[in-house]
Amino acid sequence: MEEIFKKYTIRSIIISALLIALAIILILNPIKLLNTIMIILGVIVIVDGIWHIVSYFNEPAEFKAFSFELLEGIAEIVLGFIFILNPQWVVSIIYLLIGIWIIFESIVKIQMSLNLKDVVDSWKVMVLVSILSIIFGIFIISHPFVATEVLSIICGITLLIAEIINLVESIYISVKMKTLTK
Repeated sequence: MEEIFKKYTIRSIIISALLIALAIILILNPIKLLNTIMIILGVIVIVDGIWHIVSYFNEPAEFKAFSFELLEGIAEIVLGFIFILNPQWVVSIIYLLIGIWIIFESIVKIQMSLNLKDVVDSWKVMVLVSILSIIFGIFIISHPFVATEVLSIICGITLLIAEIINLVESIYISVKMKTLTK
């Protein structure tokens, strides 16, 4: 039991240390990290595309007529190269979609709050919050890299705090376990 706990504690300390390093990178250089993630994702998509193409050519002839493996493989390879060659563009497209979604949802909530104005007293608050959300959505669309950077820094700070707590907790428990076993 003691050996299992010791392995778990060492593993926990190593993972916490790695996640603390990741958090620091997120805080200090979020755009570069996101670009790196997009490039890694691009490589993964390309490898999966190659797998689909190989799978297509390994299928029996009677299944090839109904298979989309070749098309899927080519599409994934193209998409993978887009991720690798234009990682910032991919990130901005993602934030564009997020901004559009926030605006759409906010317009629906404005309509809903106007429909409820005779039933609910707080309909004006709902309209105000929805208008603020629309402004936020427009900001995300017009400044995707600022939104990316701010969000990454917030995630980095949260991860850093959580992992420092986990690290301190693991060390504390490890020290307590050593004193109990002596």
